[in-house]
Amino acid sequence: DEFIVLAEGAALEAGPEVIAERLLDVLRTPFHVRGDSPNEITVSASVGAALGPRLSADDLLRDASVALGQAKEEGAGRYVLFAQDTPQAIESRLALEAELRTAVEYEEFSLRFQPIFDIDRRTTIGIEALLRWDRTKGRVLPPDHFLSHLEHAGLLVPVGRWVLREACMHAAGLHERGRPISVSVNIAAAQLADESLPSDVADALTSSGLDPHALVLEVAEMTLLQNTDFALERMTALKALGVRLAVDDFGVGFSSLAFLRQFPVDILKIDRSLIASSATPAESSRLVHTLVELGQTLGLEVIAEGIENAGQLDPLILANCDAGQGFLYGRPLTAAQLDLFLSMQDEPARSGLWVSQPT
Repeated sequence: DEFIVLAEGAALEAGPEVIAERLLDVLRTPFHVRGDSPNEITVSASVGAALGPRLSADDLLRDASVALGQAKEEGAGRYVLFAQDTPQAIESRLALEAELRTAVEYEEFSLRFQPIFDIDRRTTIGIEALLRWDRTKGRVLPPDHFLSHLEHAGLLVPVGRWVLREACMHAAGLHERGRPISVSVNIAAAQLADESLPSDVADALTSSGLDPHALVLEVAEMTLLQNTDFALERMTALKALGVRLAVDDFGVGFSSLAFLRQFPVDILKIDRSLIASSATPAESSRLVHTLVELGQTLGLEVIAEGIENAGQLDPLILANCDAGQGFLYGRPLTAAQLDLFLSMQDEPARSGLWVSQPT
């Protein structure tokens, strides 16, 4: 007497409440049961819904089940959305935060490296360091599954410090092997707010011996918009170290030209949603051209994120976009896979794009 509905993408645009109400409406319709004489029966239903990323499918189902139990307690014909402030949710969150503390203590984190390529030459000019949690039972989790929990547990700054150090060490090793490419590291709002960030960056550069110009620190556009004066002060301090600065997820925060001019940034990274969401090639071309032109007006390098097919690459070529990043060129790679990826580019006969296998 139970079933599961999985909704994603466009189906969720109106919210899970609409889906739950539609299910309840459909189930209120009388059912005709065959027999000696036709009978009509009505049934009641309860709906529990959970929304958002989880560490696993089991966790999502568990939270939906908790909400379902609450819906049944409140009476038939109702729906309940899972809330983070319920006793069950709090218990689950505390257990996860304890697991993350253990992960920090035993260094259960690792990095993946996604290539950034020059659009004209189709060659790798940089890599972005991406955090992964090598959780037990062989599960490797991306940061959107646990980053908010790291922050809530007060672990985001120390983990971010580790990412900086590891990324700089890896890039320095590449430089020593004759591959002078840049490495990009994401800086979360909590890290930007921490007064130790400039010294953490300086320590990572000193201990690795990496040329500061080869390190790119990426800060989301929305983070800059939240507290402009403070962000400007902190970005200026970071720039003084000789690193390059990038505005990440650009285009979703509606920054003005005057706003961007305030910051000592070097790179604009066009948000992947703007590359993927354009309805037609013509619309995509106009949008991309506008964003690239804005970056060029400011004298900045422009990188497009989330390039997954050749149709998304074509408008970027026409707009003279500097660089790109996405599954079309390369997925996030382990250190060993990255070495293989780069060595394949050394082959003179090789041409076109090489798409790495998912990891």
